[in-house]
Amino acid sequence: MHGQTATRFPGPLPDPNIRESTLEGLDAAAHKGNHGGRPPVITDDMLHTVLRRRGNGETV
Repeated sequence: MHGQTATRFPGPLPDPNIRESTLEGLDAAAHKGNHGGRPPVITDDMLHTVLRRRGNGETV
């Protein structure tokens, strides 16, 4: 690109209502029962098993 001028075009303009749009999307998902986030590492079933095994004297 010696001697040439590179023209850079900006990407799409940011949505000025991005916060409101995000909150609306989260609200719509919550109404469907989707609350996002990571699933728990220890499920209720796993906790029950660990507590039972500890109660039986097993190492966990």
